Amino acid sequence: MKKRTIALLMAVVMLFGATVGGTIAWLTAKTDPVVNTFTPSDIAITLTEKANQTDGTWKAQVIPGKEYAKNPVVAVNGTLTNVDVYLFVTFDPSTSATYLDYTSNLDGNGWTKLEDGVYYREVKVDDSVKEWHLLANDKVTVKSDLTEDVVDDASFTMTYKAYAIQTVGFANAAAAWTEAKKLG
Repeated sequence: MKKRTIALLMAVVMLFGATVGGTIAWLTAKTDPVVNTFTPSDIAITLTEKANQTDGTWKAQVIPGKEYAKNPVVAVNGTLTNVDVYLFVTFDPSTSATYLDYTSNLDGNGWTKLEDGVYYREVKVDDSVKEWHLLANDKVTVKSDLTEDVVDDASFTMTYKAYAIQTVGFANAAAAWTEAKKLG
């Protein structure tokens, strides 16, 4: 009899649970997902110069008093660059200053000297000007007071190099340059 009472009691509990469970309505809710999409940013710069040789290079002879068209131009591509950047240009005038007369546009004109041979400017996404000629009047002149013995031994280069790095995340241009120059 005891077994029968326990079985009957269990059946009643199960029947009651099924009846109650089948009639209970739960209040529920669900949201649409919030999607956060991150797209890559880009920085694109160029450093160009019109070649004066058929092989696409720029070369000239050291002839005292001779003027040469020379037009290195650095630019931030405004279509591809979608972040504010520090634009750096490196140039060591020590050798070329011995043999050439020219005016560098890196001395002022919106450029700031960071250290010897390193100049920078901050370029904002919404800046209208994003291209700079690095030599005034796009020319150099071989110094006219060079003597024949100097000219015979004169072989030198003018080398510019450009770097760009985002401004976000750097306390100042010096900190940004520490990272940018790792590019080599």
